[in-house]
Amino acid sequence: MPLRIFKVGNVAGANGVAVLLGAVVFANFFLLTLYVQDVLGYSALRTGLTFLATAGTTVILAGVAQALTTRYGARPVLGIGMVILTGGMVFYAQIPVDGQYVRNLLPGYLLVGVGLAMSFVAVSIAALQGVHDREAGLASGLLNTSQQIGGALGVAVASSVAISHAKSLLQSGHSPAASYVSGYALSFWVIAGVSLAATLIAWLAIRPEPAPAPAALALLPEDA
Repeated sequence: MPLRIFKVGNVAGANGVAVLLGAVVFANFFLLTLYVQDVLGYSALRTGLTFLATAGTTVILAGVAQALTTRYGARPVLGIGMVILTGGMVFYAQIPVDGQYVRNLLPGYLLVGVGLAMSFVAVSIAALQGVHDREAGLASGLLNTSQQIGGALGVAVASSVAISHAKSLLQSGHSPAASYVSGYALSFWVIAGVSLAATLIAWLAIRPEPAPAPAALALLPEDA
């Protein structure tokens, strides 16, 4: 891989954001799946259906996000999307042991859906700004790799924080449900911090250039 690609346009900044964004997204779905299945007692099928709120919102708003990026550029759309995504993580950090879908999950699902649409579309466009046609495949593959690496790191960190905190509470005599929910909540606070860091990088490292937005560049997360 020619390292000069990182000097083109916003490739370096966009991939830096993509690593953290991938960490947030993958860890988010991982922790929520554990919470919904192991604490709330949902079946695997029912758990998957609950995520349709996030997936549907992302798909519906992807076109809107692309239009906004075309008009205003990648940096403001990406920054706003990351702020919304951070808000979703903060919301999930409040999850109770006896949570309910409409009150304790749905608002977060919708926030994350909006944040994902804006963030992924904008970071995908930013990562390909100024890239020559012959290197478009390289830039696209680099972006996907950054997201996958970030996802692996995010899940590793989130699971370690959650399990360590839960074990500590279990040893102190807390109930299993309360211990694990507290662990998940702490992990969501950590993820919110990662999301906030991605927001700052987006504002500092992404140059405010006009952004062409062909539909092929609006890459969406495979797990949305």
